[in-house]
Amino acid sequence: MNEQNNNRLGQNLRILRKERQWTQSIAAQKLGISFSTFAKYERGDIKPDTDKLAQIADLFDVSADFLLGKSTIRNANALPGMDQVYFRLAKGAEELGLTEEDVDAILNLYHSHRQQNQ
Repeated sequence: MNEQNNNRLGQNLRILRKERQWTQSIAAQKLGISFSTFAKYERGDIKPDTDKLAQIADLFDVSADFLLGKSTIRNANALPGMDQVYFRLAKGAEELGLTEEDVDAILNLYHSHRQQNQ
């Protein structure tokens, strides 16, 4: 995680914490960490390990990608049906080497299949 991602993580933590009207102490207590550790996360001085990042994401009901600033979608699981399918497909499309047209074709097939099976 580079310095920019640490800062993004800290900014997002601060926003999410303030949305809930929690102090840093309350957020730290809920995560089972010290106040100073949470404060360092928010400042970008240190980064949480993978397990703690997952715990933070669960606490705030967001994805790790959202916390790290890699996605503007807070939680893909909260999206309605087709949006969730599209989000997950689009997220994996680059890894699979799919173009936008490929993704659209797959979604059209998926939608057609769902309509036939209803």
